Amino acid sequence: MRLLKHAAAWGLSALLALGGACGASAAELRAPVRDSITVEKIDFQRPDFIRGMDVSSVISLENAGVTFKSESGGERDLFALLAENGVNYIRVRIWNDPRDSSGNGYGGGNCDVETAAQIGKRAAAYGMKLLADFHYSDFWADPAKQKAPKAWEHMTVAQKETALYRYTLDSLNTIYGDIDVSHKRTRSNGSRDMRQDDLLQQLTHSTGEGRETNIRGYYDYPWDCYLRYQGAQSSVPAANSGAIAVDGNVGPATVRRWQQVMGTSVDGIISGQQVPDGRTYARPAIDSSVVRYGAGGSDLIRAVQRRLGCGVDGLLGPATIKAIQAHYGLAQDASFGPATARALQAALNQGRF
Repeated sequence: MRLLKHAAAWGLSALLALGGACGASAAELRAPVRDSITVEKIDFQRPDFIRGMDVSSVISLENAGVTFKSESGGERDLFALLAENGVNYIRVRIWNDPRDSSGNGYGGGNCDVETAAQIGKRAAAYGMKLLADFHYSDFWADPAKQKAPKAWEHMTVAQKETALYRYTLDSLNTIYGDIDVSHKRTRSNGSRDMRQDDLLQQLTHSTGEGRETNIRGYYDYPWDCYLRYQGAQSSVPAANSGAIAVDGNVGPATVRRWQQVMGTSVDGIISGQQVPDGRTYARPAIDSSVVRYGAGGSDLIRAVQRRLGCGVDGLLGPATIKAIQAHYGLAQDASFGPATARALQAALNQGRF
C-alpha cells in the first residue's frame, strides 16, 4: 500500500510538472479523459460471486491483543464486520506443523488444521463459507518453493502418498463439522524436497482400486459421492488391445465409446448437466473432464434413459444411476462409483451397453 501511495504521489507530481510545462490549467488536468476502453459492470450481487478475504492471522493477532473496530469506533468481532460489509468467503491457509521442536511458531498466523477449524466455525457463525488452502508444508509454499513437512522428510514416495491421503482426509474431518467448506485448494506446486513429480506418478500408476473417500457426509448429498485418489484415466486404453481400460474411472475414452455404442454424437463429453449445489444435486463421481454444465441435458444420457425405460431428461442423476446399476445387477446406491464404472467399461469393450 505504501508503495502504491508513493507511486501515485510521484505520478501526480510528474503530471503537474508536465502540465505546468505545457501550460495546462489545473481545471484541465482534473477533467475526465475519454477513451475507447470500457469495462462491463460486474454484478457483485450474484449469489455465486465470491467476495473473499484471507484472515489466516486473525487468531494470532487477537492473542497478541489486537482488536477490531467499526467505523463508529465500537469494538466488534472481525467476522461480524466482514459479513456486514458483503464478504461471503473466508480463505484460510493450512500448514501441517508450523512450529519448531520447542513449540515456537514460524509466524504468519501459525495456521495449522486446528486453527483453520476455529476460523471456519467463526466464519460459519456469520453465514460465510470457507476456502481451505492446503500448502502441504510446514510453512509458505508456492511454485518456486515447496519444502516437505518435517514429519514427511524421510518417507518414501509410497509413504508420502499414504501420508498425503490421510492428512487431507483427517484435516477435512477436523475442519468440516458445521462449516461449509465450499472449496479446497492445494499449494504443493512442484518441488525438489517433496518430489511431487514422483508422487503424482506413483498416484497415477497405483494398482487396484486406488484410494477413495465417500464425501456424502461432508455435504449432505442424498447419495454416495466418491472422491478418488487415483490418477489412472480411462482415456488410456489397454496396451495393443484397442479396448478402453476397465479401471473404474469414467474418463473421455469411456464416454466416447459409450456414445459410439449408444449411437449418439461422439465428443467424449456428458453435456448439459445440472450445476451441483452441494445439497440437493451433485455431480456423479466421474472424471470432471467429461462433464459440462448447462441447460438441455445430454443426448447420451437420454439414449441411456430410453434404453432403460426411466424418465428422459438427459441428466445423470440418482434415478438414472440406480437404473444403470440395476441393469448391471449391482447394488443401487445412486453413486456412479468404481464398481458401476467397471461394469459399464466391461460391457462397452464387448460392443454393448
